[in-house]
Amino acid sequence: MLRQLRKTIAVLLCGVCALSTIAYAADDARVYFSGYKGLNLAAEAPKTLNDTLQAKSRSFGGVLGFRLYDSVRLEAQFTEKSYDSSSDTNEVRAASFLLNGYYDFDLDLPVYPYIGAGAGFASFQTPGFTSSQPRTDTGFVYQLTGGLKYPVEDDLMITGSYNYRGTADIDLEQTDFDYSAHELKIGVEYKLPILWEE
Repeated sequence: MLRQLRKTIAVLLCGVCALSTIAYAADDARVYFSGYKGLNLAAEAPKTLNDTLQAKSRSFGGVLGFRLYDSVRLEAQFTEKSYDSSSDTNEVRAASFLLNGYYDFDLDLPVYPYIGAGAGFASFQTPGFTSSQPRTDTGFVYQLTGGLKYPVEDDLMITGSYNYRGTADIDLEQTDFDYSAHELKIGVEYKLPILWEE
């Protein structure tokens, strides 16, 4: 599942890059790419059969976005996370794909606030807590978001956001856990050189 997700994102990004030779004006660009790094803090550290995952985890990801209107945009988001265990002998990796919707506020400030929500699925994988065989499980995931954008150039922004992310019960090694987490992210957003004409 992790490999399939990576291949899907790679194909999507290659298709966009193939269009990047089209001339454009930054104000007309409606397609953008964003990369970010995140720090996650679980609402409650999930426990497996004989181990406890750390409450803190790291994440990184990428976003391909499309602006429908001046204040409304949609995003396809891919995120990969790793959760260390208390014994340092096991690690849970998670890859997620979400579709998000956002509303941007123009308040005549140096920064642009926004709010949003999204839903999708996440695939969790562990090398095996009680056996040598890796275990995987996939479940529903959702998130609520609020953040700020600071324009550096016409086509470049620094972004910072807070996410609340929740998942359905995940079954690894016959142990269910509901991994809800608070996430702080910082990243860079770049408007891709694709002309959009009304």
